[in-house]
Amino acid sequence: MKLKKINKKAAIGEGILMIYRLFLVALIAIIILGVSAIFYDYYINVRDVEARIMAKQAVNCLAPEGVIDLNRIKAYEQGFLKDLCGINNLERFYVKVNVSESNNQVILLQQGDSGAAWIAELFKNKNLVSKIEKYEPGHFKQDYPANLVRDGKSVRSNINVEVFVNNEF
Repeated sequence: MKLKKINKKAAIGEGILMIYRLFLVALIAIIILGVSAIFYDYYINVRDVEARIMAKQAVNCLAPEGVIDLNRIKAYEQGFLKDLCGINNLERFYVKVNVSESNNQVILLQQGDSGAAWIAELFKNKNLVSKIEKYEPGHFKQDYPANLVRDGKSVRSNINVEVFVNNEF
């Protein structure tokens, strides 16, 4: 069995060429990805999902385990989301919570930018807003059943939550 001699200078030269080739391939890949990212225009609208999450957070805060304590809520009527629920950064949100008992309004809580409600009305006419539809505010409206505790008595009630989310531009 004969052993071959390895030319060490040639192996070093091949290693240097390999580094050069890897650098060249990486540079080409970065250029291709960079150019494609510049021309690839994408837009993802998540405002409806944000509205749904905000509504769920508001209901979970106001009625933990499905029970609304009216005395606790009345103390925070003006800033219920920030003061009672601890939710900050409400510049883009409008939250309206209507607690009713057998179709009689018990308490109405509102916080945020109420201008989003009339902006949402504009977007109902699709012919009018075809070029600006990416600015449509997110909207979510839902009724949740709950028990209302008032003066120590528990009564079946309904929580109607409506949330609007403005665009972030």
